[in-house]
Amino acid sequence: MPIPNEGEYRYGPTEDIRSSTLIYFVDDCEMSYSSAWMFYSMLFDDYIVTIETLRRRHLRSLYRLEKRYGAKPYDQIGPLGPNVLRRGRR
Repeated sequence: MPIPNEGEYRYGPTEDIRSSTLIYFVDDCEMSYSSAWMFYSMLFDDYIVTIETLRRRHLRSLYRLEKRYGAKPYDQIGPLGPNVLRRGRR
């Protein structure tokens, strides 16, 4: 799994290594928040976080990226996986 490295701005300079890793797990790997939380907690064991905190941090990162770069047009978005589709439901 090619996890973002410190100093590598995969998602732009506004996102630190923790946010970049979270975006990678949730969006690129299409993990659920609970799966992403498990890997995130193993990588950043000095940072105690809940699943709800990860969800809010992920959404804030996406809002920052949309504000800075704009959103991708709907016709350029490919098919969504089941974990992505399940995220909006509660």
